[in-house]
Amino acid sequence: MPPMRIGAFALSFVAVAALVHLGATDSVDRFGREHLQAESFDTALDWLSTPANPLIYAAVLAAVCATLVHRGRAREAMLWVAVTATGVVIEVLGKLSIDTRFNDPDHVFDLFTLQNAFPSGHAMRSVLLVGLAAAVLPATRRLAAAWAAVACIAILIGGIHVASEVVGGILVAAMLLAAMASDRLTTRRWPPQPQPARS
Repeated sequence: MPPMRIGAFALSFVAVAALVHLGATDSVDRFGREHLQAESFDTALDWLSTPANPLIYAAVLAAVCATLVHRGRAREAMLWVAVTATGVVIEVLGKLSIDTRFNDPDHVFDLFTLQNAFPSGHAMRSVLLVGLAAAVLPATRRLAAAWAAVACIAILIGGIHVASEVVGGILVAAMLLAAMASDRLTTRRWPPQPQPARS
């Protein structure tokens, strides 16, 4: 089932990306921009989505990976690094190739400028943080998922991203988390357990 989920999320992301590029989502995004933004709550909304900031996410990732290594789960830690790197590549490629019309240019650490905003890296990292939290503190999964849902809404109504960009970020993260789940399933099944000798 996880490999099918990976494919489903990937195809959904490609479909949304194509619709965004062709302008088919403009009416929905324009409606959100005009009717859902709440500028009077910008400070609170920014605070809600702060953990999805790239630098804070990187710090959380480092802490989680260190914890996993300490617990003897170094392979899982490396996979989280690989998953995050893959997400960054998808985000940057998307912002370089998918034309968007409702964003201001994003100056990345004063190094370069991204003219487009699909998919939302903030939304992607919000969802990935759910997986990171569950990796070390499984009991926090529901709380982390609730925060991620609120954070994605805050990203939308705070004007950081429009709806299609948020959906794109969520789909990227869902695909990456499905890949993590698939790897864990494969690891549990392989190598095959030795069968008891027959008498």
